[in-house]
Amino acid sequence: MKITIEDGPFSYQVDWAKDPLLEEDEIPSVDECIEAFLRLLENIHLKEKISEYISNGVEYSGMKP
Repeated sequence: MKITIEDGPFSYQVDWAKDPLLEEDEIPSVDECIEAFLRLLENIHLKEKISEYISNGVEYSGMKP
């Protein structure tokens, strides 16, 4: 599993396929994925802006109405 954020000429990614601690078919937890995504996002957005968005309540398309 890999998460990639591209911003113009820059590319930021986390790739669990290269993690020697994970088994071949094992995937990281949802918590680990969200944390990794947010850390990648910090490369292009201020931590404070990300934190503010989260504290205002994150709307997710998969949420039940």
